Amino acid sequence: MLAERLNVRSGPGVRQAVVGQVVRGTRLVILGNAAGWWYVQLPDGETGWVMAAFTTPLAQPANG
Repeated sequence: MLAERLNVRSGPGVRQAVVGQVVRGTRLVILGNAAGWWYVQLPDGETGWVMAAFTTPLAQPANG
């Protein structure tokens, strides 16, 4: 079963504080990574960490 919401954390780990949540389908900008976690920018400009296993990358647009 897929979750409808994903926790955004203050650091890369489940013991880090939850600083927000995003709903399924929200597009995030990846700014960095650390061992199974993405450091992301949310649509409102805030940043935080999400577990990579619960994300799906979008295809890159074609050049040309």
